[in-house]
Amino acid sequence: MTELPAEKERNLGLDALKLFSMFLIVLLHVLGQGGVLTACPFGTVRGETAWLLEIIGYCSVDCFGLASGYVMAGRQVHYRRIVGLWLQVVFWMLAGTAVFAVLQPGTVGLSDWLSCLFPVVTKRYWYFTCYFGLFFFMPLLNRALETLPRAACRRLVLTAAALFSLLPCLLVLRVFLPALPHPDVFVTNSGYSLLWLAALYLTGGYCKKYRLALRWRCRTLALAFLGAIALTWLSRYAIGSLTLRLYGETAEENFFVSYTAPGILLASVCLLLLAARLRPRGLWAGLIRFFSPMAFGVYLIHTQPLVFERALKGAFAGFAAHSAPLLALLTLAAALGIFLACLLLDGLRSRLFRLLRLDRLAARAADGFQKKADADGFSGPNG
Repeated sequence: MTELPAEKERNLGLDALKLFSMFLIVLLHVLGQGGVLTACPFGTVRGETAWLLEIIGYCSVDCFGLASGYVMAGRQVHYRRIVGLWLQVVFWMLAGTAVFAVLQPGTVGLSDWLSCLFPVVTKRYWYFTCYFGLFFFMPLLNRALETLPRAACRRLVLTAAALFSLLPCLLVLRVFLPALPHPDVFVTNSGYSLLWLAALYLTGGYCKKYRLALRWRCRTLALAFLGAIALTWLSRYAIGSLTLRLYGETAEENFFVSYTAPGILLASVCLLLLAARLRPRGLWAGLIRFFSPMAFGVYLIHTQPLVFERALKGAFAGFAAHSAPLLALLTLAAALGIFLACLLLDGLRSRLFRLLRLDRLAARAADGFQKKADADGFSGPNG
C-alpha cells in the first residue's frame, strides 16, 4: 500500500480502527470491571495472559483520540455532531435507567433520573465529558495545525508527549521510594482528561497533515506495535516481581500501564498509521461503512452507569478458574458478544431516531450556533 485515500474520500481504515478500538474498550471492561484481573493471582500464566490482553486493550482510548484528530484536521467542525451525540447519550442514559427502574423497583432514585439529562456536568461518561469540552476547541486546534510551520507543529506534538507521557516516567523511582509523589505531574489523570485528549487530537492531526503513514512500512509499524506492547507487559511483570521480592507484596506494577504511558502511546500511534493505510474493499468495506456509526453506542450502552455497576461488575470473574488459553478465549468471546449485542441495539436506536426525525431536530437546534461560528470563522477552514 503506497497511497492514502483522497482528501475528501472517507477513510474506511479509520472507521475500522474505531470499531476495533471499541471492541478493545469492551475487552478492557470485561477484564477489569468484569472481575477477571482481580481473580487472577500475580505471576501465574492465567494472570499474565489476562494482563497481556488488558495492555493491548489500553490502546483503545488513545486510538479514538488520535483518530478524531486525524479525521477532523483540516475540516470544518459541524455542531450538529455534538448535539446528535448529546441526544444519543441522553437516550441511553434514560433507557438504561428505565430498565433498572422496572427490573429492580426502588433502586433508582431522583439523582439517577436527573443525571440522565445532564450527562456532562454529572460526568456519567468520562470520555463523552472530555470529548464534549474538546469539541469546542477543535477549530482552534485545527487552526494551529494549519498555520504553524511544520517544525513548530512537530515541536508542539513532541512537547506534549514529553510533558504528559515521558516526564512522569522519572517517578518510577517510587518502586524504591514509595514516599515520592504520584507521577500525575500535569493532572492528566492517567489519560482520563480533556488535556490528554487534546494532545492526542493534535498528534493525530499532525500524522494526517504530514502523511506519516507513508513514512514507514507496514511491517515496521507492526513490529513497533508488538514491541511496545511486549515491553509494557514485561515492565509490569518485572516491577511486580521486584517489589514482591523487596516488600513481600507487589507495588507499582502497573506504573507503565496507562493511557499516557509511552508504550501505550507508541502502540496506539502505530495502529493509527496502519489503519490510515488500510483500504477495505467489497464486503468488508460495506460492513465497516454500515457499523461504524454505531461504534460510540457500544460504549454508551455497556458503560451506562447502572449497567456498568450492577450488571457488569464481577460478572466474568469465573473465567479465572480456567486454563490460560481458555481464559483468553472466554474473555474474547464475552467481549465480542457484548460488542455485537450493543451494535445491534444502537442500530435499532438509530432507526428509531430516523423514524422520529430526531436527527433533523438536532440539526435545526445546532444551525443557529453553526451560523454564528461560521460568521466568526470559528468552525474551521471552510467556515
